[in-house]
Amino acid sequence: MRRDPLAYLGEELDSLKKQNLYRNLRILEGEQKAHTTFDHRSVVNLSSNNYLGLTTHPRLRERALEAVQTYGVGSGSVRTIAGTMAIHMELERRLAEFKQVEAVVVFQSGFTANAGTVSAILLFASCSRLMSVSRGLKFTMKSKLHQTNDDILFASDSERVVADR
Repeated sequence: MRRDPLAYLGEELDSLKKQNLYRNLRILEGEQKAHTTFDHRSVVNLSSNNYLGLTTHPRLRERALEAVQTYGVGSGSVRTIAGTMAIHMELERRLAEFKQVEAVVVFQSGFTANAGTVSAILLFASCSRLMSVSRGLKFTMKSKLHQTNDDILFASDSERVVADR
C-alpha cells in the first residue's frame, strides 16, 4: 500500500502545537478600528495598518461606494494581470502632481513595492558604474558596496547578498 506523501504535515502541526508555535487565526468582528473586537474580546488594536483611521473615514466610505457603483466591486485581479484602469492612472497623476515629481507608480502590495524598488536600484547601479551611484547606494543601504565584474555585492557584518545583473 502506498504511503500518504502529506502525512508528515500532521506530525509537523502537532509538533508546532506542543511547542506553542502554532498560530490560530484570530477573527476580527467588525471594522478595523483602534478599539475593536477579536474573538469576542474587546481590545486595543495595535496590529492594524489603519493608524490614520482611513478605513472608516466617512468621506472615503462615500467615495468607495461611488467607485463600486461605477467599476463594480473590483477589477478581478491585480493591475499587472487584469490591466491598469483609468482610476489607477488618475491616482498616479495626482500623486505625482502632489509630490511635484515627473511620475509615480502605485504598487498593489508592500511586497511588489519592495521588489520593484530594489530591482530598479540594482538595475540602475549595475548599468551605471558612476562613483556617485556607488556612494549613494552605499550610504542609502547602510552597507558596504563592492562591484565585481557584472555583479553587485552588498556585504554587512552578518550576511552577504549577491545580486546578479
